[in-house]
Amino acid sequence: MLPARYARYLIATVTSTALLAACSNGPRGTPLLPSGSTSGGVGQRSVTETVIYSFKGGSDGLDPYASLIVVHGRLYGTTYYGGPGCYSTSYQGCGTVFRMTKSGAKSVLYSFGDGSRGYYPLDGAYPGGSLVNVRDGFYGTTVSGGANGDGIVYRITKSGAEAVLHSFAGGSDGVTPVGNLINVGGSLYGTTVIGGTSRNGTYSALRRRARKESCTALAAGRTAVFQMRA
Repeated sequence: MLPARYARYLIATVTSTALLAACSNGPRGTPLLPSGSTSGGVGQRSVTETVIYSFKGGSDGLDPYASLIVVHGRLYGTTYYGGPGCYSTSYQGCGTVFRMTKSGAKSVLYSFGDGSRGYYPLDGAYPGGSLVNVRDGFYGTTVSGGANGDGIVYRITKSGAEAVLHSFAGGSDGVTPVGNLINVGGSLYGTTVIGGTSRNGTYSALRRRARKESCTALAAGRTAVFQMRA
């Protein structure tokens, strides 16, 4: 098995005949293994890990921080860095959206960093959260880039066409959307870490209706939550 420091560069499957220690086989769901045990405990059986893809960096992408989603048997995800680059050195790139089969055949759907505005490209930079699958494509956020450099909400089609739905503007609108979007009753919710009257985040809503996007602050506070009508 590779050292832990390489884990962020891999996509792997883990197969277990029975990891009973992680299941609710003890009283009231308590684990069967002693605290801190990793092998040889009661109820734990063999585990096999298979690496299905190793990221190469550069245009292939690197640092896949966010969780994968599965759509029609294919895996979709993001890398925080990678792509052709969004500043002159092309050192790490501004991130990618990728698609992969469960056997490890991978393709890059989109690379952030359209060559504009250096570190803060208009199409977004550094997608830190997972994608959300909605009928007309995938939705996600980047922590930087956009018209104001404060992050965006984007949509990308399954063929790789990207559209910026909202560019955060700071203040009560919020700055730096992070974390995963969630779909609740046809609306997408997410968070920003900065903004609001306290400058520690905002609570806002982003609704999509008739192909027109707008962002309206719901409240001000220490965190930010925005809503998108899907």
